[in-house]
Amino acid sequence: MQVVAVQSIAEGFVDHQSTQIAPSSLLQPFSPELEKDRANKFNFLKEILVSHLGQPFYSDNGFILYQGDATDFLSKLSHSDIKIDLTVTSPPYNIGKEYERVLSINDYVDWCANWLRQIDQITQDNGALWLNVGYLEVPEKGLCVPIPYLLWDKSPFYLLQEIVWKYGAGVSTKNRLSPRNEKWLFYLKNCQEYTFNLDNIRDPNVKYPNQKKNGR
Repeated sequence: MQVVAVQSIAEGFVDHQSTQIAPSSLLQPFSPELEKDRANKFNFLKEILVSHLGQPFYSDNGFILYQGDATDFLSKLSHSDIKIDLTVTSPPYNIGKEYERVLSINDYVDWCANWLRQIDQITQDNGALWLNVGYLEVPEKGLCVPIPYLLWDKSPFYLLQEIVWKYGAGVSTKNRLSPRNEKWLFYLKNCQEYTFNLDNIRDPNVKYPNQKKNGR
């Protein structure tokens, strides 16, 4: 596919400005020392993963990708000494997408509970899980049932909180409101010891009541 950039095609068109997708502090080049340390850790981790999971589908410059059934990989990792600091995942929603096999509600919940327990098993004692889920239909009960209602307590993890992810695009409907949001469930292995860097994710452009801009 060829991508062609066209500028100022209409009168009054404002040239697009790059969207900042990360804090500027994270977009700076790494120091040579940090690059060397990162490369050493990457090679060390890849060697360990290969010994348990085989060769990855793709790997390069700190990125390692395996393709396959996640439950199989989790099972293999559970028999290793590998422990994970953070898992971020969004499973199929059981709504008939081309990449999923629709299960009964009970079977879907059981399937999710299985890999949630597997993730808990390989998570560090102070580690965390971020789970992104949307909605599904529960036959004869509800059409847009939030999946967190079904899964929130189906693992040994401690649920710290639910975060609402609101977006503008989404399915348009005429006979009900469009549920243009999904949920992130923030789980912890140990609710007394975990990492959360609030200042690093603050929006510097938000002005809070009785507070100067950029204040804390």
